[in-house]
Amino acid sequence: MSARPTLSKSVIASVFPSQTLRDVNPESHQDLENDLDQLLHWLQPSHEGTIDPSQAEPSPRTKVATRRCLRTQSQQLDFMKLWINSIRLDLTDRFPPDQDLFTALDTVWQLRSFYVKQLTHMKLSALANDSFLRGLFALFTKYLSQQHFLEQLEIHVRDSLFDGPSVKLKTLSAIGMDATLRQIVVKVTVAKICTHLRTVCRGQWSSPVLHDLEKWLRLELYPSFSLGCGSKYACASSNDLVQIARDELVSLRVKEIFSMVSSYPSSFVALQELRECLALDADRFQSLAHHRAKIVDVFIDECGQRLLHSGTNTTDVIITYMKTIKAFLLIDPTGVLLDKVVRPIRQYLSTRPDLVQQVVNGMLDLNPDTNPLVELAHELQANQPPSAAPIDDLTDLKWNPDPIDALPDFRRGKISDVLEALVSIYESSSVFTEELTSIFGERLLQWDKYSLEDIEHVTTLLKARFGPNEFSALDVMIKDVHDSKELNSKFNKSGMEVTILSKMYWPSIGQKQENEQKFTVPIQDKFTRYTESFNKAKPGRDLHLLPSLGTVTLDLEFEGKLKSFTVTPTQATVIEVFDEEDDGLSLSLITMSTGLSEYAATQALKYWVDASVLSVSNGIYKVIE
Repeated sequence: MSARPTLSKSVIASVFPSQTLRDVNPESHQDLENDLDQLLHWLQPSHEGTIDPSQAEPSPRTKVATRRCLRTQSQQLDFMKLWINSIRLDLTDRFPPDQDLFTALDTVWQLRSFYVKQLTHMKLSALANDSFLRGLFALFTKYLSQQHFLEQLEIHVRDSLFDGPSVKLKTLSAIGMDATLRQIVVKVTVAKICTHLRTVCRGQWSSPVLHDLEKWLRLELYPSFSLGCGSKYACASSNDLVQIARDELVSLRVKEIFSMVSSYPSSFVALQELRECLALDADRFQSLAHHRAKIVDVFIDECGQRLLHSGTNTTDVIITYMKTIKAFLLIDPTGVLLDKVVRPIRQYLSTRPDLVQQVVNGMLDLNPDTNPLVELAHELQANQPPSAAPIDDLTDLKWNPDPIDALPDFRRGKISDVLEALVSIYESSSVFTEELTSIFGERLLQWDKYSLEDIEHVTTLLKARFGPNEFSALDVMIKDVHDSKELNSKFNKSGMEVTILSKMYWPSIGQKQENEQKFTVPIQDKFTRYTESFNKAKPGRDLHLLPSLGTVTLDLEFEGKLKSFTVTPTQATVIEVFDEEDDGLSLSLITMSTGLSEYAATQALKYWVDASVLSVSNGIYKVIE
């Protein structure tokens, strides 16, 4: 690359020799030399101290020299190039490498004022003026765009922009560095917005923040921002700032999405504002798609790290699953985002062996103090029927296409409530109906704890949700209890309440009958008489006693005072052998007398010891008087 010529008499003369040196006498040639000397001397600002713009005022002799040397536009344009190149070399000497930003800006402002005033006095063409100013400002911009200056400028803008207008920034605008200044102002403003969001909005989920955020932007941030960017961009920048703030708020909420879902419903307001921000993104498809995808990715990652692992109990996973359904339907009513985020949770729940038991227990307990899944019981009590079959898209007059980010197997309306969502984890609901039947079978036998009317009411609700044919065995079990009460009232006068169970319909009755231990029960004679009456009333049917399923109410006398106990037949059998034994009994004697196994006898004895009825010492059990 060839070296750029500097401004000198010889170079200037080479630019326009034909216009100034042709057909002149030696005296005229000498005048030209004097003109060039005069012009060059005037154009150079002093390097000593502050540059005084008054030095740019030309003398009459300089004005004459300018007119004689720069007659045509072509000469003026060529001269401007040489002048700019001379200034470039001058700037290298004028600005030391370690100069700070403010000193450099002061020097630039002084030089600009000096050269602009000189240009005004030269009275050149508009094209020549424009050429010089563009070249001069380009030199200033190149110099001030050095990295250490830009870093200092960013610090200055960050520290001063929002406290009031800075005179220093006007220098940058005056030399055409508006774009650089706007870029830094925008960067600093976005950083301030992010800081404000972290301070004011992070973790603030129970009260609205979007309106106050936009108000803060327009009343406090925007006036200073517009001064930094220039009024030319004011209108568009105001809207852009609001959009930037919304985007940053969405980004903050995306980072908090798992915690927000876990805190539902206290985070209802924040989730609603997130939905509003996404709705305002509808005309910016790429931004909307990015935000929706980010919400899904972050939530799934957080679930894997904080929820879906062996350290979390099944109840907590179920609770988070229910909150996820409600929260994501609030964010996206179409259900597309929900369909994506719940798949890992559903797959993980299907591997938990106690899922069915936890869901069923949650459905049946209306006490919030003992049931963390009481919402399931409330949904069951709401008596919501099962979801209707999907409507054929070809015949649905209200059909709308699924969102573009829906998965291929997405089905609209797939999840209607949390209870149905949990039941649908398994392909068949039979696992739940079988567990419910088993639990109600146990409750029907505990008539002192559970009301038959309540069981019938819940059974009606279950039929409405799962279908009337799913609980046929439970219907038989309830009928057995009703029939037993009727038979007891007919021919049982001994005070013994008998529940007659249909062996084929009661869960695990057959297994209990096979494994039932034979032992002497205090009511054997009463049961024999009851069986005889039953055979007469129901010929062809036989009764088999299952004492382990019943209860016995005993009144024991201590020092003339009666105390009542409701115990199992095994416990009643054990305490009966102590009626006439004051010296105590060993475990072996008790098992021989009752026919119980050592384990069953030991468990029954432990109950009476814990009840302070018996005492044990050296393997001998005695009644505590």
